Amino acid sequence: MQGPDDIEDQEGSDNGSAGPEIWFVLVDPIHPGNVGSIARVLKNFGLSKLAIVGDIELDDDAVKMAMHAIDIIDDHVRFSSISELKMDYLVGTTGVPSVGEKKSVRYSVPPSELVEKIGSACGKVGILFGREDQGLFNDEIKLCDLVVTIPTSEEYPIMNLSHAAAIIAYELSKAEFSVPEKILATSFEKEKLFEFFRELIDAVDLEEHRRERTELFFRRVIGRSPLTKWEFHALMGVLSDTLARLGRARPTASEVEPEDEETSS
Repeated sequence: MQGPDDIEDQEGSDNGSAGPEIWFVLVDPIHPGNVGSIARVLKNFGLSKLAIVGDIELDDDAVKMAMHAIDIIDDHVRFSSISELKMDYLVGTTGVPSVGEKKSVRYSVPPSELVEKIGSACGKVGILFGREDQGLFNDEIKLCDLVVTIPTSEEYPIMNLSHAAAIIAYELSKAEFSVPEKILATSFEKEKLFEFFRELIDAVDLEEHRRERTELFFRRVIGRSPLTKWEFHALMGVLSDTLARLGRARPTASEVEPEDEETSS
């Protein structure tokens, strides 16, 4: 097991291929055997990067279910919260999608569209899998750029955790990722963009009952395809100019570009 600072030791996409660095992230898993099964699934489909949010102890059941994927168990990275992940693109999974455009928290796409959405991404892509009994909470889903649901029977829609992971891993294994031709905005830059949008909402005094949904709509629009560096600066320019005209201070360059932040390419 490794800590958050060790995630950089596993940099790069699996098998040295082009495309994003994909992490399967288990949020507060309950059963060690499921963790082992997912490690085996990753190995089956040529993936290797596993992270766990939570304090589950991996016992002999995890080792037994992992079979020949014990190296993935040994090398997994542990986090105490989703905010520690520092992913450039975050995908949530849910077995309970929203129905209707207005119910947007769990508005989702099928796994077949996942590759299309992240195909031009670079850097770290985290795919979140929720608890076996409760899945991902709404507050966690709201942090995601994209939400994925596996179509299942209405009679029994909720899948076993490792089975769901296997379907996602299979879809990813079929993908032919290419090296992005454009420089993409970093996770820090996207969060700064969301911060400025929230400030704009405050400045126009948007009604409280519309505020949260509007913020979520904006995050999901940005998350439909990876945001380029040029798009980020264009949007920031519009937002900062608008805030200035509303009497809010314009940002300085240091507020947008952290000194230690590496540009994704």
